[in-house]
Amino acid sequence: MALIEIKNLTKTFGPTTAVDHVSLDIIKGETLGLVGESGSGKSTLARLILKLLHSDAGTIIYGSELERLRRDCQLVFQDPQTSLNPRIRVGEAIAEPILINQLKPKAEAKARVLELLGLVKLPLNYVRRYPHELSGGERQRVGIARALASSPKFLVLDEPVSALDVSIQVDILQLLKELKERLKLTYLFIAHDLQVIGYMSDRIAVMKEGQIVELGPPAEILATPHHPYTQKLLASTLKI
Repeated sequence: MALIEIKNLTKTFGPTTAVDHVSLDIIKGETLGLVGESGSGKSTLARLILKLLHSDAGTIIYGSELERLRRDCQLVFQDPQTSLNPRIRVGEAIAEPILINQLKPKAEAKARVLELLGLVKLPLNYVRRYPHELSGGERQRVGIARALASSPKFLVLDEPVSALDVSIQVDILQLLKELKERLKLTYLFIAHDLQVIGYMSDRIAVMKEGQIVELGPPAEILATPHHPYTQKLLASTLKI
């Protein structure tokens, strides 16, 4: 069952077509990997889905489970350093979406914050720390906790590990997999690395110059890619 149906979606910025008549379904409970080089349109497509940008043409149909877009669909950023206010403690940052969406009274929000810290495997005393006191991996865990604070059903993960050291990347990817199963989430996972996408995804969509040029299961995309652009991406990944 499709959680989100995208039909002929188009977005231009001046003479540049960032998203070019994209049609795509995101299935409930899956991780759809969206891969492509910088400038291929991945992040623009994600922001269109989240209604952070308005499309020029096309439609997005949300399944009945996505009742409130701001609450039920959340975004995890590439660099948590830029998404966390350096003057606000970790506990306040995680509590903010709970209070804004009036999900719990202020007196009960702290318990939910502690629960979320436990979910992302951070010590509970981190509620009083500031972002600069945390490592990059710890800040990303806070970013994930903040995204989960409103109990979303769908997460867009926009290059969530590309700014982290390789050893930390593995820990965050494993955490995201565990959270998906535990909380019954649906993911759109954006990256430029086919190996990371292959590890995380149930299906892979390859994006080039605003278009989806290949779509299929990881075993097919990674073993026998059909489009020359996918072959190029795979060759580039294997050289690293």
